[in-house]
Amino acid sequence: METESLDPKTGQKRKERKKVLRKIPAKVLRNAQGIIIFSAMRNGIAPFGGSGGAGVIMARLEDGSKFRDDLFYYTSSFTHSHLLY
Repeated sequence: METESLDPKTGQKRKERKKVLRKIPAKVLRNAQGIIIFSAMRNGIAPFGGSGGAGVIMARLEDGSKFRDDLFYYTSSFTHSHLLY
């Protein structure tokens, strides 16, 4: 996929190629009853930590004709622990 953007230094248009990490095969999408796309992250600095993510869920109608309305969701957690030496 190519997109056009302006170069901040020169102000001229430049074409950029976006990197696609993984493509879902068309056959899989045609036969899918539902799709879940989720991204997650984890980070922390002792003794604190956390994780979280966001995603979307799509399910097909009973007759299989199209997908229902999307459902977006978010998760997060916070952790605290004692360090033992």
